[in-house]
Amino acid sequence: MSVVGASPSDVILVGVHGSGKTTLGQQLARDLQAPFHAELGREAMERRGPSSATVDAGEDFDAALWAEEEDRDRQARPLRGVRGIRRVVETWHIGNAAYAIRRPGTSTPRDWRGALAARLAGHDVPILVQRLHVDRPTFDRRYSEHRGAREDAQREFLWSVGELLDELVTGLARSGRGITIVPALDTSACTIREAGDAILAALRPLTGP
Repeated sequence: MSVVGASPSDVILVGVHGSGKTTLGQQLARDLQAPFHAELGREAMERRGPSSATVDAGEDFDAALWAEEEDRDRQARPLRGVRGIRRVVETWHIGNAAYAIRRPGTSTPRDWRGALAARLAGHDVPILVQRLHVDRPTFDRRYSEHRGAREDAQREFLWSVGELLDELVTGLARSGRGITIVPALDTSACTIREAGDAILAALRPLTGP
């Protein structure tokens, strides 16, 4: 799907923890002259305190995050796109659904896949999804640098979320809901600048000059 001449698009970055979503998202937003919307889940976990673990957040947390993301989407509607992009978003509903599906121990699991499909079907602009990958050794190293090597359950949970993201994105590519999947990028062996340039090159045919 080409969005040249269409309404401005949202660029969504999804990927495993440590794949560079925040840094690349901020850089892309500067390059594209568009707002950057950071991952709401991380911000919400930080509000819960330093001892909180993402793996244990629970269904109420996911439901509240889902509503908060929807509110932010609603506020984005008046934004005017520059260079064909309305905003650059980290994780978004796709990542939030992956976290919720992988979360263990919920008492009344929701149909997060169905909710994701419905949310994307009702989105008001075209969606460009950029997947970011890292290999497992790079993931383990980056995780340990930020969180410590002993949090095994948390580390395995985050890796499993990244694996599910690939599955969800593959399904979205077949959905016909105004979604374009940008070729995946492995950030294990490239600089942030190199990764950013590669994403810009992939977006250029989709967003116009």
